[in-house]
Amino acid sequence: MITDKKILLRIDNGYVLKTPRANNIICGFSTREFNYDFRAGSSIRDHQEISRNREKFFESLSLKPRNSVFLEQVHEAQVKKITKAEQGMGAYDFKNSIAGTDAAITALKDTPLCSLSADCLPLVFWHPREDIIGIAHAGWRGLKAGIAFKTAQKISRIYKCPPRKIRVFICPGIRSCCYEVSSDFKQYFPNCVFRSKNRFYLDLLKIAFTQLSEAGISGENIIDSALCTKCNSSAFFSFRGGDQKKRMLSFVALKQLRPRRCEAEN
Repeated sequence: MITDKKILLRIDNGYVLKTPRANNIICGFSTREFNYDFRAGSSIRDHQEISRNREKFFESLSLKPRNSVFLEQVHEAQVKKITKAEQGMGAYDFKNSIAGTDAAITALKDTPLCSLSADCLPLVFWHPREDIIGIAHAGWRGLKAGIAFKTAQKISRIYKCPPRKIRVFICPGIRSCCYEVSSDFKQYFPNCVFRSKNRFYLDLLKIAFTQLSEAGISGENIIDSALCTKCNSSAFFSFRGGDQKKRMLSFVALKQLRPRRCEAEN
């Protein structure tokens, strides 16, 4: 696993990942300056403000907000292939999000796949030479259901892509330093719960890494942001840190590259 914060490039209200050999792929995450979750607001004004937040974020990256795809995120492991029919679902209305789904994959251009989080791990997938991307919302329930493994597996199966060629970026989420759980979690994740000073802590990163490895993705192709949302609650929303109704936005998109005009055409 690669851990190097120098691979992150600061943008307005967030960060993007520098992805060598993949100039048509852009992925990243927001910070806590703005909320991006419609469920946090109860008024028309709240809804309009969150819509503007999303539009500004994507437009600053030359992406089309109206094409963005959002998932219901029910903490399970359903993976959806996104076609033009789903383009824009959830972009301006939570009720229109893709129901019962926590992960999405696509080969569509200009179609940001999005995940909202405030401690869960957003996992971004891409192939460096093919037009294939994916995103997964991985909390403990989703990981228990195998969401990291299933997303990688579905990308490989649908797009005939060898798992060893898939890259994964792990966005900010709560880490084992802060994720205190009950001892009951040992029955679900016997190798990913550790004890410290009579308290138990869960390592979501280790669970995700194990599932990705089991899917055939090599450790050198897994990039970790190494950012804990609870430790860095001044920069990121954290459910455990008190942000129960606000969510950050993580995304991945295939940009439509415009061919340069040759001098003869000018």
